[in-house]
Amino acid sequence: MKFANITTIPTAMAILKIWILGTLSFILAMAWTPLLTKFLYKYKIGVKIKEKSVDGKKAPIYHGLHKGKSGTPSMGGVLVWATVLFLAIFMHYFTPFFSAKLITRLDFLSRSQTWLPLFALVSAAVLGAFDDIFSVRGWGTNKGGGIRFLYRFGWLVGIAVLGALWFHYKLGYDSIHIPAVGNFEIGWWYIPFFVLVVLATAFSSNITDGLDGLNGGILLIAYA
Repeated sequence: MKFANITTIPTAMAILKIWILGTLSFILAMAWTPLLTKFLYKYKIGVKIKEKSVDGKKAPIYHGLHKGKSGTPSMGGVLVWATVLFLAIFMHYFTPFFSAKLITRLDFLSRSQTWLPLFALVSAAVLGAFDDIFSVRGWGTNKGGGIRFLYRFGWLVGIAVLGALWFHYKLGYDSIHIPAVGNFEIGWWYIPFFVLVVLATAFSSNITDGLDGLNGGILLIAYA
């Protein structure tokens, strides 16, 4: 009789942990989706179809194609980051009451591993929430509403730089890995490369996303 290699047990536990947390996140998000939707409809926090393009000129074709979607609830990203943040904090204070190893492993709040990702998630989410509110209300000097590009760019650069410095100096990262090719030591160039990747990902995602859910399919392929 063959037994599984003992080294596979930690891997199996890690996979089970991810599966449990992912399932809990999904159930929790679906549970309070109706409450969020009702709140957004009640206070009319919905998409306002822009009549002008980014250069200030009228865009009648775009407006005509999307006018039927006017009022669609915005700020759906709250479901993602609020659920993750709540689950992280809840598990951190909930698991110490149990002695079972599997339950204690569900606490994934760690200074060395998850503080920075959670900080980046919440910081970017706050920016996105304010940008959505400004767009819906027509506030700001940006044409068509929303926070000005330079302010959004500066905010994201700040998040990216903090992340790059943390990964390079605190965690010692100075190389990149290219699948099927190998690792490349790039030294301090890791910092600007990190910033470039964060900005490119954020803005390309922002451009691709829309009322039609175009971002979902692309990110599904990327994360796979």
